Amino acid sequence: EEYLLSQPAQERLKVALTEHQEGTGGDLIKALRNQGTGDRFVLVQNVDTLLDVDERAVIKQHNDTGAAATIVLTTRKGVPNEGAFLVGVDGKVLYTKESSSLEPSLELVESTAYTGSSTGMVILNMDKVLEYPWESGQGSLSLYGDILGKLVAEGTLYAYNNEDKYFEDVVTPEKYRRIQRHPIIKDILDRRSQ
Repeated sequence: EEYLLSQPAQERLKVALTEHQEGTGGDLIKALRNQGTGDRFVLVQNVDTLLDVDERAVIKQHNDTGAAATIVLTTRKGVPNEGAFLVGVDGKVLYTKESSSLEPSLELVESTAYTGSSTGMVILNMDKVLEYPWESGQGSLSLYGDILGKLVAEGTLYAYNNEDKYFEDVVTPEKYRRIQRHPIIKDILDRRSQ
């Protein structure tokens, strides 16, 4: 927290700590309800993923589609949860394996334009997060399984196809050290230290 708040930011940055974890969705809802913000949307990025993405293009697409949420997907092979999201020709997410409340169908599979995996980046409209029917103490709530699953069922979750651009799910300290030696990451880290 201290590190993040000490860094110069071009955009507004808020850090929220939670003493009792209630899942990624529950903690997000608690943070936004407690912190308050006048923003129309929130961009969530997992801290254990690295990716090459044009955030402005993601935000533009989110605004242009009128989506309740937009998830950034990769089509890279060999990534965690490969192909977990089925996306239609209009960019709407038709199904996600992340949600246990959704049932796949042959019709969905036939209308799929591409499949992708989450990169850990999601834009959510604030009203959709704040109005989600959940209160602290009701149990763990998943951002991907519960909140995004509900939006898939409503037909309001869209996907941004980041294609096969650089993406790594860091997961472990050993993998993080290996990634730091990758030429693209090494170049980024070298430029930041100057």
